Amino acid sequence: MSEDRMDKAFSKIEFLDRRVTVIETESRLQFKELFLRLKRIEGILVGAASAIIVLLSSILWGLN
Repeated sequence: MSEDRMDKAFSKIEFLDRRVTVIETESRLQFKELFLRLKRIEGILVGAASAIIVLLSSILWGLN
């Protein structure tokens, strides 16, 4: 390969490397936000389930 073609190939590789790095960073941030949302939803669901269990058990013991 000639020097010109090699330089073009290296510049294209460097450009693609920068793009891949940007995409990796963006996807890492999106997954971090996704996991934070899942933790928040999980906390809400655990709290709601706990409230339902307490309500049902108080109704059950209140009938006796």
